[in-house]
Amino acid sequence: MVLPLPDLSARVGDYWGILNAIGAENQIGFGSGQTAAGTNQATATVIGLYQPLFEVTSAASGTGVQLPISNAGSRVTIANNSSQANNITVYTNANETQFNPGVTPQIGTTAGSTGITLNSATNAMFHCMTPGQWYKLSGT
Repeated sequence: MVLPLPDLSARVGDYWGILNAIGAENQIGFGSGQTAAGTNQATATVIGLYQPLFEVTSAASGTGVQLPISNAGSRVTIANNSSQANNITVYTNANETQFNPGVTPQIGTTAGSTGITLNSATNAMFHCMTPGQWYKLSGT
C-alpha cells in the first residue's frame, strides 16, 4: 500500500493558528531587554513574528515599536518597563499592506502609521481580529 505524502506547504497563518491554540507564546519568542527606537512608524523597532511577548527596557523620548505583520488570531503582549520612564508609541507594521493588500492598518480606530501611546510602567496585549486590524487591551 502506498501512502500519500503529507502537504508540507504550511502557511504562516496556519503556523500561528497552531501556536495560538496551544498557548505557545509562553514557550517561544520572549523578547526581553529590548530598546524602542525611531521617531515614526518606518524607523520604530520591529517586533518579530516570533516574539509574542516583548519587553521594552530602554526607550528614549518619542521612540516606538512596530507590531508584527497581522494575522487573524495573533496576539502580542508589550511591557513598557523602560528604565528611562518614557512612554513609547506602538505602530502597526510598516510593511503591512505588502503582505495584506487592500487593508487599512489600524489599532482600534487609530491609523497604524499614527500609532498609540503605551505609557511607562504599563503593559498591553494586542489582538488581531482580521488582517490589518489590531485591538489593545491594557493593564499595569
